[in-house]
Amino acid sequence: RKMHANHRPTYDAKNRFGLPDDMDLDYSEISKIYTDNIPPQPEHTELNVDTPTEGIVDDDAQEDVRDVLVRELKKRKIAKTKFEAWLVTTGRLAPAGHVADLSGTMARTMLDNIDTLVAQLNK
Repeated sequence: RKMHANHRPTYDAKNRFGLPDDMDLDYSEISKIYTDNIPPQPEHTELNVDTPTEGIVDDDAQEDVRDVLVRELKKRKIAKTKFEAWLVTTGRLAPAGHVADLSGTMARTMLDNIDTLVAQLNK
């Protein structure tokens, strides 16, 4: 059995390493390709854990997504109580639940689709 390193009608080979056109089907014929072309390992640098973090994160800007959702609904003239009642009737919130009980993922999804949510609330 033979290996072909160049294109033939029955083999789609690309000879990128200067191999002979035909070789015996033996790993030793092509082993130099794999041993000579090992990519260099990247050097790891140490992480400086003493780097100051003060001033990098603005704690005042960290607003809860549920509060943002309520504020956006208020801009669209929908009261928080109406929204909470809708959440309860649709089964997204337990009876006597509050917006604060919503999962962050659900609140983000509702915020991303605020126009659809408003249309549902105004039905």
